[in-house]
Amino acid sequence: MAIITVPVKGGSAGAEECGQKGNQSVEVSSLPASVKWGRHDLEDELINIAHRYGMCVLGPNIVGTLSNSDRLNASFAPFCPSRARPP
Repeated sequence: MAIITVPVKGGSAGAEECGQKGNQSVEVSSLPASVKWGRHDLEDELINIAHRYGMCVLGPNIVGTLSNSDRLNASFAPFCPSRARPP
């Protein structure tokens, strides 16, 4: 899995590069150019790239990926929920 956290306009180029390198999945944490509900041209471009290379895509506009069982924190969160400690 590749994780793209560049400004939104760089997300498509990053996804294209990941596809060329053979990545099977990509996470795009960037926000869309205008934060509104609904699809955007950049999202459509990301979908087309994913289809071309057979990649799975998470995002855009997500916090990231957390997996307690895999001890994976690929997000903006400082820790996985299972590791949360009271202040």
